[in-house]
Amino acid sequence: FPVTIAVNYTLQSSDAGKIVVASGGITVTLNNSVFTAGDVFNIINNDSSTAQIAIGSGATVFIVGTSYTNTTFPLDPRRFLQIYCQAATTFYAISG
Repeated sequence: FPVTIAVNYTLQSSDAGKIVVASGGITVTLNNSVFTAGDVFNIINNDSSTAQIAIGSGATVFIVGTSYTNTTFPLDPRRFLQIYCQAATTFYAISG
């Protein structure tokens, strides 16, 4: 079942296996030690504005060989991001 959000949102362990549908150019935050290895979650930016993915302190996300730690990166309009939890602080993502 999708989780629809229109305000800034922090991902929770209950979001694993779900699709988070964001609108309104919001920021979605991913913190460390929330997810378990093997968890997968998805974010769709269902808006014409760019959303931001914020990586909390201690977490690292790798996307196509680039690592992001304690920073933000854009999720362009009408884009999809799938994130796989490798360990409590390490994530791999693909976007399309």
